[in-house]
Amino acid sequence: MTACRFSIGFWALKIVVAPNALKGSLSARAAAEAIAAGVAVGVPHARVVRVPIADGGDGLLEVLQDALPMRRVSMRVRGPLGAEVEAGYLSSDDGKTAIIEMAAAAGLVLLESDRLDPLAASTFGVGQLMLDAVRRGAETLLVGIGGSATNDGGMGMACALGIVFLDAHGRSLAGNGRNLEAICRIDMSSLAEALRGVTIKVICDVDNPLLGPNGATRVFGAQKGVDRQAGERLETGLRNLAEVIRRDLGSDVYNLPGAGAAGGLGAGLVAFLGAELLPGADLVLDMLGFDQALEDADLLLTAEGRLDAQTLSGKAPAVVALRAKAAGVPCIAIAGCVDVGPAGKAGFDAAFSLCPGPLGLDDAMRNAAAYLRVTAANIASCFSAGLRRYDRGMGMSSEQVIKKCIFPAAGYGTRFLPATKAMPKEMLPVVDKPLIQYGVEEAVAAGMTDIGIITGRGKRSVEDHFDISYELEHQISGTKKEEQLSDIRRIIEECTFSYTRQIEMLGLGHAILTAETLVGDAPFGVILADDLCINAHRNVMRQLVDVYAKYRCSVVAIEEVDAEEVDRYGVIDGQEIEDGVFKVNGMVEKPDKDKTPSNLAIIGRYILTPEIFDIIRATPPGKHGELQITDALRIQAERNMVLACRFDGRRFDCGSVHGFVEATNYFYQAYRAGKDA
Repeated sequence: MTACRFSIGFWALKIVVAPNALKGSLSARAAAEAIAAGVAVGVPHARVVRVPIADGGDGLLEVLQDALPMRRVSMRVRGPLGAEVEAGYLSSDDGKTAIIEMAAAAGLVLLESDRLDPLAASTFGVGQLMLDAVRRGAETLLVGIGGSATNDGGMGMACALGIVFLDAHGRSLAGNGRNLEAICRIDMSSLAEALRGVTIKVICDVDNPLLGPNGATRVFGAQKGVDRQAGERLETGLRNLAEVIRRDLGSDVYNLPGAGAAGGLGAGLVAFLGAELLPGADLVLDMLGFDQALEDADLLLTAEGRLDAQTLSGKAPAVVALRAKAAGVPCIAIAGCVDVGPAGKAGFDAAFSLCPGPLGLDDAMRNAAAYLRVTAANIASCFSAGLRRYDRGMGMSSEQVIKKCIFPAAGYGTRFLPATKAMPKEMLPVVDKPLIQYGVEEAVAAGMTDIGIITGRGKRSVEDHFDISYELEHQISGTKKEEQLSDIRRIIEECTFSYTRQIEMLGLGHAILTAETLVGDAPFGVILADDLCINAHRNVMRQLVDVYAKYRCSVVAIEEVDAEEVDRYGVIDGQEIEDGVFKVNGMVEKPDKDKTPSNLAIIGRYILTPEIFDIIRATPPGKHGELQITDALRIQAERNMVLACRFDGRRFDCGSVHGFVEATNYFYQAYRAGKDA
């Protein structure tokens, strides 16, 4: 059994959407957009990665153009029935590589269903595209074959390239399915000179042979309008072509896997041009970087028009299912028609029809996008609900989620000079306790008892404060003052304290990175002690932990500030997904007042996932060489998900003299009230 890749309760789901085109209805890109829209409805907080796929058939160029640094070359060529059509191919910047999609010149998509004519249809336009590419300097051609309206064995393509087919009377034949049975000789002498020495690789979407019950005509003919009479004639014609090829060219294409693709075009490319047939889906997926997109995914959704035996013969959905299985990622397929028996035997974890009930083919094709959205929403919602159920079954609670909390405490505290010349800012007392103790008490109340403190020069008193002072305790033993150490003694007994040094003051991001050895590979809290926060019922860190327990992603605390103060804070751009919880779309550090995306300011409370360390390392330093955590969180929000929690409570900015005095006055009143009571 393959182990689950998702973390238990990881509600920031990463869902990869990788559909094939739904032939005659939706392109792969349009299908991906529809599925992604459905996922957003079913699981609003999911991170959706779109990877439209192809396997050599129609839609190949669109899929690759979105992913590769190539330009499109457009031209007019002869279409499948002779009329000119607008087609094109992709060319690399240096012009040495070209990617051609045969369906652009000879595909079913170019013809209405009542105009299909497999005997007259020709691949001539495909040859025109190839010839144009090599005349412009292409040394390697990648030719995607699939989705064809033709059954001419590549005869039309060959004619466009200068190859001549002769009948029994020595007359040249036009390249189409009707003339296959009349071929008596193949003359290669006029093959375009530009093609000599060119490497041709064929992106083939099926492995069917040229002839027989699994061959080009009998398997794919019906969708091209082949009836019984035409089928017999085309099968005979392809057999004749194969015999002449073997006799005149010395190439045996009878049982070649993939020779039957695109109405025998696979056979023609091999025989006439020495092409290499390659599994289309694997090649395209590698070009798209599919395996990289699948990393750390929780679910893969794929789709195509019809899921059947042909799908299992190398079609892209079946190949992505195999790759997902190897990566331990569940794969669910959606199709207009599902005809593969038990989904597991086809490599899918499940397969669903997009049809909401009995309906006609026209309805299903016309409304495919809407049906895909609804089906994807239901699948994503069900998958998420199952994970939540699994999480509860494992007995996880917010108290068990996060145990580690770090306190950056290496700064100089220059706003409080000269008081902080020899005393750490974090040790400034608010009535009878230093600032950092309030923060540690908040962490402990939120279930965090593994405390890491990042110190610097002159901070030894922080370490001493969280250590037992045996001499002092002995001195006050038995007096009323002994009770005044009860809180700090309880913290020392409940917590484990670790320390590390930040050698240079290079920003909060750098300070957090310094604590990596203290944290390890686990989520952790961050508290800035000079933000003193209070809530009598549920402190700020507990509120953040509760959000993390539900969504399992980085969470920052935010509060609304006056418009005149936004330039003092990091500010989020976000979308509220539930009361007080925002999905972060962007962050701006100290924005101009007239350019701020909101008045939701980040304060000194964070829950961070361990991937933040690699992100900080890769984040370019900002002003004065500093690494800011807001920059790293912005990148993390783009890659995965970061949430912001508008906390319930009150904050005192004890990093300023005004805020420190305000906090002191507030806590002194509470202190006096307790004494008077």
